[in-house]
Amino acid sequence: MRVLYPTLVSLLSIRSSAFAQTPDFRGTVNEVAPAQEERARAAVTHAGYQPTVLQAGQDGNLFFTAMREGNIYTVTVTRSGQVFVSTPLPEARAG
Repeated sequence: MRVLYPTLVSLLSIRSSAFAQTPDFRGTVNEVAPAQEERARAAVTHAGYQPTVLQAGQDGNLFFTAMREGNIYTVTVTRSGQVFVSTPLPEARAG
């Protein structure tokens, strides 16, 4: 038992350091690093749209709400930097 306890502690400390988090990536597929968001926003702007809100990120793909000529769009920027834009979203009706 005396040998087992130090061995267990050593293994746990190695495991903890192996999974240490960095400031840019926290280890989930939904995490978005600031540099990723900046590149994606630039891609959306280059495509002629004004990104307004980052809605989500998943596995390197970022999903924005963007505007162009007064219309609202959903924009996806892939991990490789490709930009895919929806048709304009319908306006919300009061009432």
